[in-house]
Amino acid sequence: MRAYQPSLKEVNNAGNDEEIIIEIDQARHKHLSKLGVNIEAAKSFKIRVTRVKLKTGEEEILITNLFSDILSPEEAKELYFRRWGIETKFDDLKNKIEIENFSGEKPLIIEQDYYASVFISNIAGLIRLNAEDERKLSTSIKQLKYDYKINNNILIGKLKDKLIWLLLEKNDVRRESMYNDFLQEVQRNVIPIRKNRQFNRNKSLRSNKFPNNKRRCL
Repeated sequence: MRAYQPSLKEVNNAGNDEEIIIEIDQARHKHLSKLGVNIEAAKSFKIRVTRVKLKTGEEEILITNLFSDILSPEEAKELYFRRWGIETKFDDLKNKIEIENFSGEKPLIIEQDYYASVFISNIAGLIRLNAEDERKLSTSIKQLKYDYKINNNILIGKLKDKLIWLLLEKNDVRRESMYNDFLQEVQRNVIPIRKNRQFNRNKSLRSNKFPNNKRRCL
C-alpha cells in the first residue's frame, strides 16, 4: 500500500528499503478502537518500507509485508506502477460517479447510494468493453497515429440518460436496438492514448467535498 505523507513516525524515519517494527501502544490502541479496529495494545507488526522515485521527482512511500527475500525494490516499484488501472477506477468512482456523494446520513441511505454507484460503475465498465471491442473491429485496417479508447467521462454522463429507458423497455427487440444505438454513440467519443504521460498528484482535495443537500441524478 502507499503511505500518506506524513505517515507514522517509524515509517517517516525508515530508510530507502528497510524492515521496521510498528508497536501498538495505548494511544494507538485507543485511536484504532475509535475507528472500529480491534488490535490489542502492546502488539507489534513487522513491515517493510520502500521509497520509490517517480519521473515527476515526487517520492512515494510503499509499505508491504513482502520482505527482501521475496520481493526486490525494483519489483516493488514495478508492481506499484501496475496499480494505475486501480487508481483510474478509483478516479471514476470518486469524481465521475461521485460514490462519496450521499443523499442522506442514515446508514440505509448510504448503503443504497453506495451499491447503486457500484452498480452504475459495473454497467459502465461492461458497456465500455463492448464499445471498445466493436470499435477495434471497425478500425483494425486504419493506420492511426495513436491508439484510442472510449471517453469514460462522456460514457458515464450519457448513461444517466439511457439506463432508465433501457431498464424500463419490455420489448427485447427494441431494447437491443436502443442498446446498439447507444454503443454507436459511445464509440464516436474517444480520446487518444498517449503513453508515458506523468501527472502530479493533487494533494489539496478535501475528504468530503459534497454538500448533503446536493446530489447528481446519476
